[in-house]
Amino acid sequence: MISLFIQPTLIFIFVVLLLIYLYKINKIYHIFQQMGLSGPTPHFFVGNLIELFTHNRHSAACLADWTKQYGKIYGYFIGHTPIICVSDPDFLQEVFITKFSHFHSRRPLPLQQHDLRHLLASTGNHKCCSISRILKKA
Repeated sequence: MISLFIQPTLIFIFVVLLLIYLYKINKIYHIFQQMGLSGPTPHFFVGNLIELFTHNRHSAACLADWTKQYGKIYGYFIGHTPIICVSDPDFLQEVFITKFSHFHSRRPLPLQQHDLRHLLASTGNHKCCSISRILKKA
């Protein structure tokens, strides 16, 4: 008698959780539209990884093509994670030097090679601050 009640209840809970998950993912995939940024349309669950890995040359060329297509500032997704790509030097100077204290604890760059860990964008908070101080003096 109890199993007749538990089975539909578990199915109902699963369906409700699945619908909540799909709603959240859909909301995440529309975040750039809300911000007014253009970019490639993400595929469900993988984002834009398919385009990055199946580009005819390499992933950096794919990003360069997207920059030509969508402009100097656009957004794409790695899985469910939104990534904003910025190739405007003036904007980058504003962010990394003038407003540097507002952006801290950056995550590692996707598909980052070990020899690129010294880059300012991928260093931790402590190392970033010391590099930023050196750049401000220059």
